[in-house]
Amino acid sequence: MTSTKPYFSLIVTGLTFFLFAGCDTTTNIYKSTTSKKDYLTINAVTLTHCGCTQLYADNYKNGKLISQVFYNDNLARKTIFDYTKNTKTPTIYSLLATTNENISTPFDSIDLKIFAAIDSAINKNQGFVYPVRWTKYRGYVADTLLNRQ
Repeated sequence: MTSTKPYFSLIVTGLTFFLFAGCDTTTNIYKSTTSKKDYLTINAVTLTHCGCTQLYADNYKNGKLISQVFYNDNLARKTIFDYTKNTKTPTIYSLLATTNENISTPFDSIDLKIFAAIDSAINKNQGFVYPVRWTKYRGYVADTLLNRQ
């Protein structure tokens, strides 16, 4: 009887691990073109451990990631990857989207396209397991938490 006990606890531990670690899913909800070098893609990532969905909009130019917008119920952050100083390792800048009128960086045409696609996906509940709340952002301010020198 004592020889089956260690196996039982091992099986329960393994099943618990796979229950919590293996259920996150990614769904593509938007891709701008079929180009392999210049395109915009938006993915919905469902995280079962918190019961939430996060959106990632990746903008590629010449095959390199030049910006990413992260969006969830609490915030939207744009990360810009600048390859001018080094073509392999970019300099990274972050901006936070704001609902206030005091913006330091207005949305560009790509940002407007991203937020319109996110709004449309939220309204259609496209690719989401858990709902995402829409927030009407007006532009960006400096992300002082991530841009510390």
